[in-house]
Amino acid sequence: MADNPQADPTLVKLFKDALARQSHGDRNGAVIAYKRIQRQFPDFADAWINASTLLCEMERAEEALDMALRAVELTPESPMAIYALGSAHLGLGHTDEAVGYLRNVIEREPKHALALNNLANVYEHRGNLMGALELRDRAVEALPSFSLIWARRGNTKMFMLDMAGAEADLLQALN
Repeated sequence: MADNPQADPTLVKLFKDALARQSHGDRNGAVIAYKRIQRQFPDFADAWINASTLLCEMERAEEALDMALRAVELTPESPMAIYALGSAHLGLGHTDEAVGYLRNVIEREPKHALALNNLANVYEHRGNLMGALELRDRAVEALPSFSLIWARRGNTKMFMLDMAGAEADLLQALN
């Protein structure tokens, strides 16, 4: 949207408001703001993607799935829309579907840290700790400033009985 000088000023204002609410941790307010955008600008995919992602974080996966499906309908090639769809399926326990979407995102964007992390969660849950650790290593490399990824990698190392590595990663997560 920022690259489009023809963007509707109302859309710009509403989107900035939604992003501000989201960045300040007001997830409910942000979801409401994204829904307002969806009503006024139903073809603006970012409102559907962002709302879906937030709803997943809020453990409202059914709503997230509806939002993600609309996002993919609007932008079928968008890695972020596909990521939102995979995350919603993961939240609903549709693991096989989620894996397919997350792998699709990683094929398109090999450094998509969130998709790498979510796929690692699935691998870990299925007992594939080496595969999970490999994905977490890639996620840390792609987004070293995100403490959640360090913490998850530390947990994976703990499961693998690498206590020194786990401690180092968990300490990094706190920094």
